[in-house]
Amino acid sequence: MSIIKKSILLGIFGALSFLSFPSFLFADCTLACDKFISCTEEVNKTKATVQQKATLSKGCAETCKKQGPQINECFEKSNEAGGSCQAYSSCIMRYAQLMKSAKK
Repeated sequence: MSIIKKSILLGIFGALSFLSFPSFLFADCTLACDKFISCTEEVNKTKATVQQKATLSKGCAETCKKQGPQINECFEKSNEAGGSCQAYSSCIMRYAQLMKSAKK
């Protein structure tokens, strides 16, 4: 996998991690995180290694527990857009930017 693709994967994972203020537990983080991983692969046109999937899954699950409502909103918007990975990724990135701005 190229350095650029690895950077993109890490960037998306990092964006999801910025959502770090406490919140309620999303009812099904497993579904949301499975979608996050598959969308990461789809958007980056690459297949994550077993190790990368484990890292993404762990980070996503921790973030989902803290950011349930936001993750749920992104998940639902994606489903309303026909399961669009672009809609899911855009929503996650939007929340990440809002959180990053709020921390400054």
